[in-house]
Amino acid sequence: MKGTLEKALTQWDTGQYITLDEECTWVDYTIAGLPGCVRVPVESSVSGEGDDAVYTYRARIPNLVLTYSGALTIMLVEEDDAGHRTEARQVEFITKREKPTGYVYTDDDYITWASMQSRLHEALLQDIDDACEGANASWEEAQMECEDMLAKMKTMQDMLKEKLQLVRAALLDDDTDTACNRLDELILGLGELG
Repeated sequence: MKGTLEKALTQWDTGQYITLDEECTWVDYTIAGLPGCVRVPVESSVSGEGDDAVYTYRARIPNLVLTYSGALTIMLVEEDDAGHRTEARQVEFITKREKPTGYVYTDDDYITWASMQSRLHEALLQDIDDACEGANASWEEAQMECEDMLAKMKTMQDMLKEKLQLVRAALLDDDTDTACNRLDELILGLGELG
């Protein structure tokens, strides 16, 4: 893969393109002073039909990149559906010049590395927030189940305490038959709880 500039690059140029000698997925541009890179999708066009068809591939050089001067690194990237990449790197030079009178910067609306990081960060925060909401809901359900279990355990404890007091009273009265009956009731009640 190789790219050809339509003309030599000069700082503050606008509307510049690089023409590619073969199909490519995107082009990354980096230059000193620019935070990260700017990624641009490749445009394709076809002229003619069938065997006479001629495909042209080109990518815009963002106006943002052309506000800088110096060595411009251009990374041509082809990525297939399986995620395998082929990359070709070339360096071109942007000649420094004074900002032209009446120059108005217009954003090309391409994604910079910094904006991609920002979007990724926002998406991750949203995922974490969603996960926390789910965890909070699960935590609240678990907390309610624990409270229900504690209430049942308190009821069981009160019932055991009452039955054991009846057994104790029967034993103090030397009424072993009643004490045994109360213990049998207690054992049956525990069996029903299990």
